[in-house]
Amino acid sequence: MKLNPAYETTEVNGHYLLVNTKTDEYFEIDQDTFHLTGHLQDAREKDQERLLFLKDRGIILEDGEQAGKQKRRKGFREITKIKLFSFRISGCFRKGILKRAVESPALPRIIRVCSVIGAVLTAASLIYLMFGSSYMRENATADRLLRMLPAVYLLSFLITCCHELGHVLLCRHYCGYVGRCGVMLFFFMPAFYTNTTVAAFAGRKQRLEIIMAGVSMQLAAAGFLSVLTVAAAMAGSEAGLLFLMLNIINFLYIFMNLNPLFKYDGYWLLSVAWDISYLYEKSVSEVLRAVNAKKEERQICRRLFVYGVCLIGFYIVMWTAVIIGICEFLYPVLRLYCAVPVGIVVFLIIREMLGWGKAYRRAEKKKIPA
Repeated sequence: MKLNPAYETTEVNGHYLLVNTKTDEYFEIDQDTFHLTGHLQDAREKDQERLLFLKDRGIILEDGEQAGKQKRRKGFREITKIKLFSFRISGCFRKGILKRAVESPALPRIIRVCSVIGAVLTAASLIYLMFGSSYMRENATADRLLRMLPAVYLLSFLITCCHELGHVLLCRHYCGYVGRCGVMLFFFMPAFYTNTTVAAFAGRKQRLEIIMAGVSMQLAAAGFLSVLTVAAAMAGSEAGLLFLMLNIINFLYIFMNLNPLFKYDGYWLLSVAWDISYLYEKSVSEVLRAVNAKKEERQICRRLFVYGVCLIGFYIVMWTAVIIGICEFLYPVLRLYCAVPVGIVVFLIIREMLGWGKAYRRAEKKKIPA
């Protein structure tokens, strides 16, 4: 007998998990089941009922038996991030130097130190470029900057690789497993993404470190780009402009990731800091509850209400800007065909707003506390 290759087991903070590596679904199991899946050669004599249960669900296979195909959910679900494809990465850290590196107790400290060094080098390079060098004034012409935009667009992919590498390393370090990685369009820029939902079983401090690991790696990359920028400026090379523009994109990514109104790192930091799961759904539900409830029955959580109002307002502004941007830039080229991308955006907006209503009704039905 053997464990289905589509499944792995891991222990996180006293929780025993069975992970479907195809769909990134996590099932909490008891300790006996956890040990049984790790010692299948002795399983026949130990727990026939448990073994039969796992075999019926395709989690355990007989020798020579092939695993059935499993479909991953795909779709065009959000305006700001469009997932293209994904791949499994956890298996890369099973043995060898990568396994030893990711399991090293010094790994979190190394990442923090590199991020601090990167921030210091970035500040020093800015001071040099602004006050100690005339490089920017002499070389930063509009024509040169426009010429470099295609290269900046393509190389920005490496920045998101650094960001996701931070999440991958610390999630694997603390949880023994990391979900699938993939490629998406983040505001129509190519970007990596990583599923780290298994981190929900880690301790609070560990979760915060996993969330911040991406930004920490970006700060380390900023230091490297800053050194390259200064070196190119001192040599009089135009490449310094390329490195500088990449660093600007790098910090734009950092600020967008830390924006708590997007469902990115800033959102998850706030969710962990407030110790509120499903923060997005609960905050929107809190606003709708305050609007729909009778005056004498209104009992709202103030911080959830304020966050929900900011969230709804921000998304309305963002959606409006997206539609105006599509019309402004695509209409001269597509003319009436411009209605197609606008229609897609409107469809996603309606879908999202219907989701708000569902979240509210679900919260009311179950009386989920704020």
